[in-house]
Amino acid sequence: MENFPDGAVYLFNRDLEYVRARGTELSRVGLSPDDVQGKTPHDIFSRDIADELCQYLEEALTGVANTFEQEYGGERYQTQTVPIQLEGEENTQIMAVTQNITEESKNRQKMQQKNEQLEEFASILSHDLRNPLSVAEGHLELAVTRDIHNGEDSTEDNHIVKAQNAIERCQGLINDLLRLSREGDRVDDIEPVRLDNMAEECWETVETAAATLTIEDRHSDPQTLKADRTRLKQLLENLYRNGVEHGGKDVRISVGVMNDGFYVADTGPGITESAREKVFEAGYSTTGEGTGFGLRIVKQITDAHGWEINITTAESEQDGARFEFTDVQFLD
Repeated sequence: MENFPDGAVYLFNRDLEYVRARGTELSRVGLSPDDVQGKTPHDIFSRDIADELCQYLEEALTGVANTFEQEYGGERYQTQTVPIQLEGEENTQIMAVTQNITEESKNRQKMQQKNEQLEEFASILSHDLRNPLSVAEGHLELAVTRDIHNGEDSTEDNHIVKAQNAIERCQGLINDLLRLSREGDRVDDIEPVRLDNMAEECWETVETAAATLTIEDRHSDPQTLKADRTRLKQLLENLYRNGVEHGGKDVRISVGVMNDGFYVADTGPGITESAREKVFEAGYSTTGEGTGFGLRIVKQITDAHGWEINITTAESEQDGARFEFTDVQFLD
């Protein structure tokens, strides 16, 4: 107890007096066990700190445990108050365990500031880039409408087609950057999700041209996994787009279940071993059409769920890419 690291353990009686106090944090704030024992929080701390502490101590006497944070001497502490009850007797004593969390608190504040900066960046990106792109897109549509009215075919104008493609790519880039900055390594509602249903649903929302999807469930019963439905949808959609983008319009994509996870494979050119780590880096792309953020989003969603991702060679004639997700929880 005397060597309790970065904290202290206290024992209180029904009068909220310190009966025992031990821990390294006592000396750090200039106190000793003798300075504390036999006194109440109001004898030691400022009124606001003592009032709050006593409130939780009184709740502990009624059988309610609490965890709360306070600042003292320029440091931040987390305290847990729990009732001590002997069998068949009323609560007569309370234990309080205090831990110095100053560094952890600073790290939380830094992370919060970083998230706020990312949110600000995302808002600027959305507003300041989308508006001029929308204006440019509007002018292109007017140009196409004018040409149609004049009996001309604007789709044969290579400059207009290139401009339209460039705007669409910029819009896609903005969407991917917004997902990266706003959602990141976070999942919200974990719920049961049928993999086969989700795979088919996502296929309907992605431009796949002549590509085909095959659901290869190796088990007799449809598999239901635990996941954030929205983020799993993003993961599959990005893998579908990646497969079509690199494998061509007639690529074949398959989704299936493994013993401890699932996979998404395609019949495209595959991914070399030297590039299998790089593909998850933000902005990395081997084509001029991609944004370079699709697989980065896939990696973030994987990490957020606590899964592992591994790229292998697909079992197909073309030896395409196969993304395997393991450590996935399935419903029994």
